[in-house]
Amino acid sequence: MNDEGKAFFNHLSDGINDKENNTETEVVFGKSEVIVGNFVTSQIDIADIDQFNEGGSDIDYSKPTGATKQGKLIHELVEQHQKAKGRDLDSAHKPASEAEGAVNGNKRLGKKWADGSWQDTFTSKKHGPGHARQVFREKDGTTTTVIYKYTSGVISVVGQRRPTGKSKDK
Repeated sequence: MNDEGKAFFNHLSDGINDKENNTETEVVFGKSEVIVGNFVTSQIDIADIDQFNEGGSDIDYSKPTGATKQGKLIHELVEQHQKAKGRDLDSAHKPASEAEGAVNGNKRLGKKWADGSWQDTFTSKKHGPGHARQVFREKDGTTTTVIYKYTSGVISVVGQRRPTGKSKDK
């Protein structure tokens, strides 16, 4: 099993094996109120997750991956496990993003605001309202930007811009 598969297994096992904090999540399909996941209602939209890149053992994780199905799923599951431990969305989101990065083989980038809050999903200025933009730092030092539209029941990945910036190899 590669490192990304181990990360998925370990994060999933953490939630399953935690006997003190029962994580309950409802899986929905194409629900417009759920954009990938909804922290408050504890729902994960599997139709949304299915719109992202394939991950898994056939992926060459030395090359840029951006957002993957496995990364998005583990992100939502870790957030719900953090919720079961009594954490709010702000404190649950960062470990969920870190888990997503470990499963993707990259790091989801964000911004820390003056009030101490953290944000790593932004409105796409180019595409406008109803579009989210996420940026990932890849293993080779480049960045991959993922943009998805969330105005209907199932999101659609509008674009995944391939790496920008210089590779560490060059």
